[in-house]
Amino acid sequence: MEIHNIQKYNNTSQTFKALRHKRGSASYIKTLPKQTSEKLDKISKDLENTNFYHLDISKDGYYICNNDNEKYYLPINIINAGKALIVKARQGLSQVSIKLKYKTTNEATETLRNIKNVETQIERTSEIVKALDNYYNKYM
Repeated sequence: MEIHNIQKYNNTSQTFKALRHKRGSASYIKTLPKQTSEKLDKISKDLENTNFYHLDISKDGYYICNNDNEKYYLPINIINAGKALIVKARQGLSQVSIKLKYKTTNEATETLRNIKNVETQIERTSEIVKALDNYYNKYM
């Protein structure tokens, strides 16, 4: 017996759009303030070229996910340490840190500025996704 057209979820696909709606996301989006929900189209466009990190929206909220399916939940804190940025997030019941070591202090400062110069938390999270993805592309 031959089976055709089976679609599999593939985290390593290079063609996904990085703002992904999981089951139940529509009910969560309805609870967002209008100012926040109106930003989703822009966020989707901003993240469509990311390859290694993405932003998932589920029935309970949103979180950052990488290609290894590691999930980074809010609240996310960014610490500037000179040429490095330290991203702290929840992962399950524990806290994890991701250290981004840049070549220059200006590069780290500019990345942090991009993350902080947005209006809403979901935009901030999307900027973190872009920063993580850019870092992975450039330094890994």
